[in-house]
Amino acid sequence: MIGKQLLTGFFLFCTILTKAQQFGGFPPSTRWQQIKTDTARIIFERAVDSQAQNIAAIIHQANRINPNPLGDKIRRIDVVLHKNTTLANGYVALGPFRSEYYLIPGSNIFEFGSTPWQQTLAVHEYRHVHQYSNLNRGISRVAAFLFGQEGQAAFNAISIPDWFFEGDAVHSETIQTYQGRGRAPQFYNGFKALWREGRNYSWIKLRNGSLKDFVPDHYPLGYLLVNYGYEKYGPDFWRKVTSDALGLRGFFGFFGGSIKRYSGTTWPKFRSEALEFYKHEVSTRRDAVKKRETVTNYLFPQQIGTDSLLYLKSGYRHLPAFYVQDKTGEHLIKLRNISSEDWFSYRSGTIAYTTYNTSARWSLMNYSDIVLLDVATKREEQITNKGRYFTPDISPDGERILA
Repeated sequence: MIGKQLLTGFFLFCTILTKAQQFGGFPPSTRWQQIKTDTARIIFERAVDSQAQNIAAIIHQANRINPNPLGDKIRRIDVVLHKNTTLANGYVALGPFRSEYYLIPGSNIFEFGSTPWQQTLAVHEYRHVHQYSNLNRGISRVAAFLFGQEGQAAFNAISIPDWFFEGDAVHSETIQTYQGRGRAPQFYNGFKALWREGRNYSWIKLRNGSLKDFVPDHYPLGYLLVNYGYEKYGPDFWRKVTSDALGLRGFFGFFGGSIKRYSGTTWPKFRSEALEFYKHEVSTRRDAVKKRETVTNYLFPQQIGTDSLLYLKSGYRHLPAFYVQDKTGEHLIKLRNISSEDWFSYRSGTIAYTTYNTSARWSLMNYSDIVLLDVATKREEQITNKGRYFTPDISPDGERILA
């Protein structure tokens, strides 16, 4: 009897882990085209053929002129271009080896700078192609032989931290383009804010983040460390470090041990010196602001009366919502819908912002529609359907919306 109960419980538990069938990202009616070169195969829809040609040329040029400090190997990559998503992103993955670009750029022009979005994507993601091509050695090569590309992916992740992958890719986009995030002031704002407040977090906190305090992610952290390594120890430094790490030299703590082997300094001292290298360029002035228990963002404040202020408030303990602050205190208007951007506009008692909607059928089709919110009645109306609009602004007469 007990055995039957245990067996029944086991099968009930298994149902939690099961998944329904996965539908494709695109309708079967989607017609794909391709451009083949000796470096990449670009797969795209006809509507983005000019961007596809531009990306193919950028990748070909990057492969021809870019010295790769991690090694000379390069594998031909399949690149899939997506035009039906509203989230700016891109990635390279193994199993199978391919890259995917989401072509609609983000609305925050300060985040990625003035470089065209497809150029930033091509340079940054192609750096990941170089990485995977040259990090298939040592224990990762053995794993790839036994388990295929997923084996290489697993042992690359075990041997080499994610901050190196992204920091090295940001370094590549910085030296190969006219801007890149390494030249964008906003990219450093997180660390500047911490340093000006005198907050010297532990490495564990910088590495893993926090659900209470603001901590910059692994992109700026990785760039500061990787760029420092290149600047101080030369272009071959990270190739030697990654090669030894994949060879498991020292086994436990192999990545930090490899850094010590080729820099002559311990891993804790290396990262401390790297951060100090940038920190001394930032003013140590501390702004006289009220200290808060948990980081909170107050975005796009707008005066809507003689004594009232409208803003979007968000944080680890606060879902994004619109608030009005007046002499009597802070008043919630309404929680904001899920959105791919924080921008909103206000005019004559109405807020305009965008809401993120997904396709019920196709996983790689999503939308950004315009929503109007009446501040007085707190009633919302979505005025577009299956559109892709960003940064809506209400005209002075309130009759039109520019997006």
